[in-house]
Amino acid sequence: MKFTIAPMTIGEILSRGVSIFFTRIWLFLAVQVLVSSPSLVLQLAMPELAMGPGVILFVLPNIILFPIGSAAMLHVIAQEYLGRPVSLGDAFKFALGRFLPLLGTNLLGGFGIMLGMLLCCVPGFYLAFVWAFASQVVVMEDLAGSTALGRSKDLVSGYFWQVFGVLVIVGLLVAFASAPINIVLALALPFQAIPPPNPNNPFAALQAPPQLTSYVNFAINKIVSTGLAGIGQTFTAICTTLLYFDMRNRKEAFDVEHIVAWMDQVRDWRDEPAPAGAPPGSPAAAETGIKQVGDAVPPVPPPSETGIQDPNAPRSGNPPPP
Repeated sequence: MKFTIAPMTIGEILSRGVSIFFTRIWLFLAVQVLVSSPSLVLQLAMPELAMGPGVILFVLPNIILFPIGSAAMLHVIAQEYLGRPVSLGDAFKFALGRFLPLLGTNLLGGFGIMLGMLLCCVPGFYLAFVWAFASQVVVMEDLAGSTALGRSKDLVSGYFWQVFGVLVIVGLLVAFASAPINIVLALALPFQAIPPPNPNNPFAALQAPPQLTSYVNFAINKIVSTGLAGIGQTFTAICTTLLYFDMRNRKEAFDVEHIVAWMDQVRDWRDEPAPAGAPPGSPAAAETGIKQVGDAVPPVPPPSETGIQDPNAPRSGNPPPP
């Protein structure tokens, strides 16, 4: 599947997002499984802790691994615009190269959004939308930290309500698709009992966490909810990346040629490494095998059948004797 980059309406972004998701659904799901599995395994191993206040501990693996998943999915999406298939190994190999800048930028942005939420929520919501492209900027523009957050804000500037509308609609679609399944599953397969409140101690409910009543039901609920969350995160990441391309196209005439140049810069747009002597951005040199003068040394003639080198044979880099 090959796409062109042009300004898109909300409907076109959603339609293309669905198309990309189902075209590479197994690859996206594999990325989510690898990213979400550590947290899920920990929750299944310690269900009582997962149902209590200690649930925050199980978020840490996702905070660390989510940037890798985001970069891997962005690489897959960018390759879709060029009509090139990507393997799971290639996607993660690319993602690991941007892990630390992504992690640092996401932590910085998350801290700023959390701080904004404490200030009457409005600043936090605003920052969440203007910093929505932080991961895309880190991966595709080689920026990080406050510079990447500022760059994301610049891209959103002038189109805030369009970005707001797309991301809100995507969030509502994900919520409406997953919430009913989670609710029905929790009612059909209950797994916890909440202790009755103590009228003499209004804080007793905070001191007594829910009690596990069925481990099997707990495991089924956690596996399904984690899978639904992964699908929602994948679709959201796809649509956010498409919106990032859309903003850059509107402001900077960003197109497929820019993606090719970016992939050439990271030397990840073709299967083999760039050949010696071929300057960046010169695929012709790689395809024809023509090298610059002085890139290779003429081969030494093979020795004779006796194994003794002919003294009159020209040596590497030297002219034949007169």
